[in-house]
Amino acid sequence: MNKSVAVIDLGTNSLITIIAIISKINIKICEENYQIIKLGEGIAEFNLISDNAIIRCIQGFQIISKLLKRNNITNVNCVATSALRDALNGQEIIDIIKNKFDIKIQVISGIQEANFVRKATLNEFDLKSKISLIFDIGGGSTELIFLNNEKIIHIESINIGSVRCTELFLQKTLFNDDLVIKLESFIDSQLEKVPFYDINTAIGTAGTITTLSSVKLGLERYCTEIIHKSILTIDDVKKLKNQFIKNQINGLKKIKGLDSKRAEIILAGSIICEKIMEKYKIKKMLVSDKGLRWGVLQSLREFNS
Repeated sequence: MNKSVAVIDLGTNSLITIIAIISKINIKICEENYQIIKLGEGIAEFNLISDNAIIRCIQGFQIISKLLKRNNITNVNCVATSALRDALNGQEIIDIIKNKFDIKIQVISGIQEANFVRKATLNEFDLKSKISLIFDIGGGSTELIFLNNEKIIHIESINIGSVRCTELFLQKTLFNDDLVIKLESFIDSQLEKVPFYDINTAIGTAGTITTLSSVKLGLERYCTEIIHKSILTIDDVKKLKNQFIKNQINGLKKIKGLDSKRAEIILAGSIICEKIMEKYKIKKMLVSDKGLRWGVLQSLREFNS
C-alpha cells in the first residue's frame, strides 16, 4: 500500500525536507526542500543555540509547515543531529517546534545517525566483498562507518564538523596558514582516536562532500543526478582546499558550484575530508547524495512493508 510521508533532517547547518510516497517496492520522491538555517551557529563556543538561530529555525519550519499542508502530509518524521544533541537549550527548540507546528523532533545519537547513513548507502552502492569506509561530514560531527562485506566492523561519531571547526579555528573573514595548521592538527588528534582499517573503497556523503564535487565539476546549478556517484580524488580535495584558502569569503561566494551560504564553512569541511582521506590512504572516493534522510526513508519503507 502506498503511503505519503515527510522526512525532515534538522542538522547543524541545514534543514532538509523530503516529501515521498513509499511502497513495498520503491520510494518515489515528490518534492524536496533545502534550507541553510545555521542552527549550530555559536554552539561550539557557548554550547547554546543562539536566539538568532532559533528564529531562523522557526522560519524554516514555517516554510516546511506550508509544504506539508500543500501536500496533505500527516506522517511527519523529523530527526535532529549534532546541534540538538549538544545544546544545553536543545529541549527549548524541540518544545517550540512541537507547540507551533505540531512536529515532534527526534534527537538521534551519532551511532543512530551513522546507521541511517549506512542503510542509505548500501541501497545505492555494492560494497560486497569489500572493506569499505562511509563517512558523513556534518556541521557539528562526522560519522565514520567501517564495513567488511557490508557488515559493520566499527562505527565512530566524532565532534569534528564544518560549522564546529570553523567556529573553533577559522575567522569568518580571513583564512591564514597558522589557523589552518592549528585546525589540521586538531583534526589529526581527533582522528587518532579512531582505529585504522586497510580499506579499499570509500564513500563520502553530506553537504561538504557534495559541495566539493559540485565545485570540482563547476556546476552552475546543483544537480543531484550529476553529483551522485561522481568521483573525488585526494588531489581534487587538496586542490579545492588550496583554492578556498586563497580566497576571502567574498571571493568564495563567486566560485562556480559553491552555494554562497556554505562559503564560510567549506574550508573546514574540505580539511576534514582531506585528513580522513590521508589517514585511510584513500586516493579516490565515490560521492553519495543520498545520506541520512534517505536512510530514514528506507527504514520507514521497511517498517510499513
